[in-house]
Amino acid sequence: INFEAFSTEKFRVIRQKSKNEEHLFIEVATTIDDKVQNPYNYLKEILIYLVPFLFVLSSFISYLLIISSLKPVKKIINEVKKIESTNLKQRLTSYTNNDEIGELVKTFNMLLGKLDKSFEKIEQFSKDVSHELKTPLTILRGEIEVALMNNECDKKLLKSLLDEINYINEITDKLLFLTKK
Repeated sequence: INFEAFSTEKFRVIRQKSKNEEHLFIEVATTIDDKVQNPYNYLKEILIYLVPFLFVLSSFISYLLIISSLKPVKKIINEVKKIESTNLKQRLTSYTNNDEIGELVKTFNMLLGKLDKSFEKIEQFSKDVSHELKTPLTILRGEIEVALMNNECDKKLLKSLLDEINYINEITDKLLFLTKK
């Protein structure tokens, strides 16, 4: 079998001659496509259109993923904005996920618990201080009113008033010392 091939700009021709019969041959003609002739140009054309499309598609998918992953964070932010000193017993919604957001919620709820205890202690402390200061002030007021009614000032009454004033000074000094720590 004898092959003979030639091509022009647009066609490719392949002839096959048989050895036994001189006049019998098969001729095949095909068109030459630029895409077949130079596959790199064809690949380049595909990439010119495909790369920008894939970039836009991946950007859009990334945007959707970011939005969906930030939804729990936005929910937490909205819940935190509602918490004030008057409702420190309120806690953030617990997430069952054992991821960073779930850990953040647990930590923030622990912080709210500590803040709530601190506020309760400050409130109790304020009540105690108020009571401790009111008692000597009430005594002072009563003794001064008695002294004014009698129109006489004796040393015993003035000594009692001075003791109460010293007691109030001690309390205020202790309060100032506590605030410095």
